[in-house]
Amino acid sequence: MPSEYRFRLVKDIDIERKRIRLKSWGEVIGTLLGIRIYEDEIIVSISVYERTIYDLVLYEEEFNPIKEQIENSIGKRIGILRTDDNPLII
Repeated sequence: MPSEYRFRLVKDIDIERKRIRLKSWGEVIGTLLGIRIYEDEIIVSISVYERTIYDLVLYEEEFNPIKEQIENSIGKRIGILRTDDNPLII
């Protein structure tokens, strides 16, 4: 229930957005707000403590290995870790 409340709160308030790409062994942790496609990029929006929304930019070859996991995690707290090759959901 708390994550659902946090999800609704973030959607209703205008919060700063930052567009990011993870470097090797970089991570982002927060509540998954949604996924959208913009041209050749897949943008994964993650809220961090209702202060900032990170728009994580992935390309199709990076997104495909985690697609099923991430689509089932909207509204939940997740972590995305980028290894040397591809991102992983934690």
